[in-house]
Order: sequence, then C-alpha cells, then structure tokens
Amino acid sequence: MSPAPVAPSLQIDLDDDWRRYKRLLSKDFEVIGVVTIAGDDHGALVRLASGVLVKVTGGEVTMLNQSRVRMKLELLERQQQSPALEMVEVD
Repeated sequence: MSPAPVAPSLQIDLDDDWRRYKRLLSKDFEVIGVVTIAGDDHGALVRLASGVLVKVTGGEVTMLNQSRVRMKLELLERQQQSPALEMVEVD
C-alpha cells in the first residue's frame, strides 16, 4: 500500500488585498480574503452564493478542498475571538 499523498499547505489571510487577483466580482460572491496553496499559488478566497469556497485568479475559478478551508477559517475565527495572553512576573 502506498502512503497517502501529502496535502499542500493552505494559508488564508483575511486582511490581504484580494483585488490583486480579481478586480470585479458578482454581487452574489462574498470575498473573504486571500488564499495561498503550497506557498506560491495565490488567489482571492471567495464564497459563492451556494456556499462553496473557491480560489479566483483573473478569470479562473478553482475549487478548493471545502473541509480544509472551513477548518482553517474556523481556526482563524477562534484566534481572533481569543484574547491575547499577557505574561506578567509574579513575586
């Protein structure tokens, strides 16, 4: 049995300028941020009206692994909701 293929790394930046990848989008789309796959495959992370998450670069729309993207988005949401811990010295 051969080992399972290694999934490429997936990064999402909710604050990056997605307009570098797609200037105009339908009003039915929700732009979430920028998605990067395997370190060099970048595009606008878009939620279609159907709820499907895709990468848009120019005129090309690429389906993404829905479970991986949703897990990453949930992790980012939890990180944003969690207050930062501050270390203090106690005598």
